[in-house]
Amino acid sequence: MIIFAKKSMKSGRGILAVMGLSLVLGLFASCVSNTPDHDGTNFPADSSTYTILGRVSIGGTSKANGYIKLLEEAQRKYPECDDVVNIIVDAHQTFFQRLFRTGNYNLSGIAIDYKDM
Repeated sequence: MIIFAKKSMKSGRGILAVMGLSLVLGLFASCVSNTPDHDGTNFPADSSTYTILGRVSIGGTSKANGYIKLLEEAQRKYPECDDVVNIIVDAHQTFFQRLFRTGNYNLSGIAIDYKDM
């Protein structure tokens, strides 16, 4: 690319081509999308067997997140927490992160306490 730029610098079109290519690559690299990735929106059937404690959420890379991390956060926030239900996963990715399936993920859910446990 540098050789191409040096050869075509003699004409004004070369500078414009390099600037245009840089602009296009910069736009693709800076586009960030927040999209729903997955959800498991279900509560246990019998609502008399549990108490809703509140919403919990965590964020981080895809390798660092998961149900266990979400449950640990829920138990830190609500010590009597037994389970996290109604889990929603949102992806926060740039254009290139989407191509390589990397990026940050936010998990959120509802912490509940089972009454009979």
